[in-house]
Amino acid sequence: SYGAVLAGLTSGIAIAVRPNLAPLAIVPAALIMLGADSTWSTRLRRLAHFAIAVAPSIAFVALLFNRLYGSPLRSGYGDLSDLYAWSFIPRNLQLYAGWFNETQGPIAFACVLSPLVVLWRGGAETSRRLLLFAFAALLFGMYLVYAPFDFRSEERRVGKECRSRW
Repeated sequence: SYGAVLAGLTSGIAIAVRPNLAPLAIVPAALIMLGADSTWSTRLRRLAHFAIAVAPSIAFVALLFNRLYGSPLRSGYGDLSDLYAWSFIPRNLQLYAGWFNETQGPIAFACVLSPLVVLWRGGAETSRRLLLFAFAALLFGMYLVYAPFDFRSEERRVGKECRSRW
């Protein structure tokens, strides 16, 4: 139970810092439910402890956004419907692949094969390891549908603005 509360509190802190990543809290919740060392009722009790610990942060962010922006689903960045769309995926794939290749090199793309290694090795911890990969995949997926941000265009815009002020 202590671990579940701690996981809930740390998830809550993460949600308070980056509210758009709140769906990632499903992964620690799933890890709690995978606990093979306990009964089903113990796992449900731990999940309840996790939920109770994370709930105040979610409520805080919802109340703050409602107060500041008029809706718990609206942030300083705008409406969720403007920030997230399936139509952003092609552009973001192009941007992210380019940035990843520029900063890590083409061989780093082999990391997408790492879940296959975990499945091949097998073992008692396979489901937990796959959940960690699911966390990374969910995070990546959330940013794929997020409004594209081209750093180079932004750098040029900020550079021009700074030069015009001097």
